[in-house]
Amino acid sequence: MNKIGIYRYGSCNVHSLINALESLSINYEIFESTSLLKNYKKVILPGVGNMKVIDDKSMKIISEDLKIFSKDGGLIYGICLGLQMMFEFSEESNKKTLGLLNGKTISVVKLLSKNLNVNFNKLLLEDSHLNNNFIKKLFSNISRSARFYFLHSYYCKTSDSKILQIDTKVKENKVPAFFIKDNIVGSQFHPELSGENGLKLLKNFSEIVI
Repeated sequence: MNKIGIYRYGSCNVHSLINALESLSINYEIFESTSLLKNYKKVILPGVGNMKVIDDKSMKIISEDLKIFSKDGGLIYGICLGLQMMFEFSEESNKKTLGLLNGKTISVVKLLSKNLNVNFNKLLLEDSHLNNNFIKKLFSNISRSARFYFLHSYYCKTSDSKILQIDTKVKENKVPAFFIKDNIVGSQFHPELSGENGLKLLKNFSEIVI
């Protein structure tokens, strides 16, 4: 029960995440069926792959299982594609996704006038964000000037005022970078590819008590 579950879905690539967790001596286990969610208190939806490989029937089953897991107190962390998949609709796959969070994923072309956002960038972390106890713990001992690695063609847009959102900035455009609602969290950036700061974040995540 103390292991973090890493959900390997479709063609998602978990190698970088596994390397990061092993370098931190974090106890983890890979699982490929959401019927096994009961074995964990925390799960990570990794961020490399494509939602198109998940058919509609499987998406519905995964959604139902994750909603039950979250309702029962389980903590879900989505990284990049894993975050995008937690919203209701994806322009990439042109279909409904998990629906754990209200909103959809949209091509970055509409926001940044380019097909791909690739950079190391800092978050626009404000004092008010740190009033959230989970965020305070997750970003403990991480400088506000810390930079994280972004690599994505789509971004998440929500109109749900109950979702706490932290942005980053690309030129003059604010880009949504982190979301939290209750015990569902997600980052557009890849902590496992963000060097020391990303490793600190993963370590903090592993130490949060549920």
